[in-house]
Order: sequence, then structure tokens, then C-alpha cells
Amino acid sequence: MGDVTLDIQIKGIEGYKKWLNFLSQGHNWDDILEEILVSYEDDILQMARENLNHETRMTKRTGGLERSLRVSVDDSNTISIWSTHEAAGAVEYGHTFDHLSISSGEESPSNIPEYLERYSDKSLPKGKRMTAYSLARAIEDNQPFRDPQPFARPALYYYYEDIKADIVPTAREFQSQGL
Repeated sequence: MGDVTLDIQIKGIEGYKKWLNFLSQGHNWDDILEEILVSYEDDILQMARENLNHETRMTKRTGGLERSLRVSVDDSNTISIWSTHEAAGAVEYGHTFDHLSISSGEESPSNIPEYLERYSDKSLPKGKRMTAYSLARAIEDNQPFRDPQPFARPALYYYYEDIKADIVPTAREFQSQGL
């Protein structure tokens, strides 16, 4: 039997080499991921706000928690949702309240007096209105945040697959533009 020669030619290999070289450079991935994550910031924020108002069935009294929500992408391309509102963690992860302070002093700061002023029935005479003590005891008895009512994490998870799906097209776009 005679010698058999196998000749295989791959056309366009130079294009693949350039593509692989482009992908192997870490700074390119930083730019790609940053662009993708930043493009989802507003969507994630909107979803978290919708979750807060719908999924948690929280009544929107002041809107303080909703307005305090922020989404940001840091230098290591980590997307985060956060809030400066005191109740955010309690709502997201659940929390029980025991022995609430009713003082608004520096040693034991409390929002009880503020909430009492804001939400008490002012049509009642002063002696018939709820006191800070009775409001604190009602919160302890009812434990409104006992069960977690996540609103932030589901917003991040909702867009996870979309973000993953955008990686290759965005990388190709960056490479074709020579970025």
C-alpha cells in the first residue's frame, strides 16, 4: 500500500490568533466586563425597587428605603446593590427586634420617636396617642421583619444570565473596533 498524505488547511487561522490574543489580555476583560455591568445598573436598580414594593408587599410610607437603593460597579468589576437605610438589611435578610430602645439620645439612638411623631394619630388627644414605649413593644410583639423579604439579591440574580450572554458579543464588538 502506498503512502497516504493528509493535508489539512484551516483558513482564517490568523483571525483566530488575533481573537485569542485579544482575549488573553486581562485589561480587555476588565473593559468588557465593566461595559456590560454598567449597562445593567439601572435595570437592576429598577428591579430591586419593584421587588421592594411588590414582592415584599411593603407599604411605601416614606419611600426612604426605596430612594436609598444604589447599584454600582467597582474597580474589580463587581456589581453591588446597597442601601444606607437602617431597615434594608432587616428586610433583605430578616431580623428580630428585642428590647428596642425608645430613646433618641446618642448612647442608644432610635427611630422610634421619629416614627411615632410621623405616624401617630394626631386627631387623638395627647393622653390617648400611642407612646414610644407602646410602639416599641408593638414592634417587638409583631416582629415585622422576622422573615427575610429579599428584594436586592433577586434583582441581581434576575440579570445574571443576561450578563453572561452579553460577554461574547461584547468581546467581539470590542475586538472588531480595536478597543
